[in-house]
Amino acid sequence: SVKGFKLSLPKSLLQFDKCEIDYSGFNTPADFLDNAFFETKISSSYVTLKDISALVPALEHFQERILFKTEVSGKLDSIQVNNIKLDYGEKMHLSAQGFVANIRDKERTYIRGKLSEFTVTKDGIIGILNNLSKEKKTPPPILDNIGKLSFIGNVNGYLKHLKAEGSLSSELG
Repeated sequence: SVKGFKLSLPKSLLQFDKCEIDYSGFNTPADFLDNAFFETKISSSYVTLKDISALVPALEHFQERILFKTEVSGKLDSIQVNNIKLDYGEKMHLSAQGFVANIRDKERTYIRGKLSEFTVTKDGIIGILNNLSKEKKTPPPILDNIGKLSFIGNVNGYLKHLKAEGSLSSELG
């Protein structure tokens, strides 16, 4: 159990209020992966996704900070995410909770999420696209007219077949 732990990376800061792993009751490393229970609470932190590009190479160009906080618990193949809040400046806000199952097998990975707030602006969409690419992207002209997009609802399914149900709105209506 660790409390008050801070992890500083070149352009990121993760502040763990709580990080516990219960690894009792296993005999082999495989048992650990299947049965260890963890509970983590990350208070207001920020990450520049480039800092984790060694683990996720597609993020190597993401230079801007994302503010977040969350609570995560469960076993490796049964993860509950509560009270996740993400802010990408004034460009994007997300408030949600969810569940991820079978994370070690991408064919069987299942996601269930409830978004109580998701808003993104034209600048947010452009920023995300440009931060995920070496080259600057030209946004589609429709973004000039839509304004801020908002979604409230649920997202469920396997990675190859996600289904969203809810209310999608824009400044146009």
